[in-house]
Amino acid sequence: METHVINCNTIFNTTENTMTQMFKGKIKLVVDFKTQIIALIIDGKIVDKFSFESDYSLQDFERYQQQVINIAENI
Repeated sequence: METHVINCNTIFNTTENTMTQMFKGKIKLVVDFKTQIIALIIDGKIVDKFSFESDYSLQDFERYQQQVINIAENI
């Protein structure tokens, strides 16, 4: 199985039940496990936001992360 290295800082806030990944520049990916919402924030503005269900897989999330990485590389 291939392991992908994601170049970002990841912060887990267990009190708020969130995970924030900070990519190059001002790009953040926020996962709210309580509300099951993933938000992409660029320069402090939400540019993409969607709900995920319990069947949202780790592979689905990795594909979305790769899209965010591609955005970060082009900014």
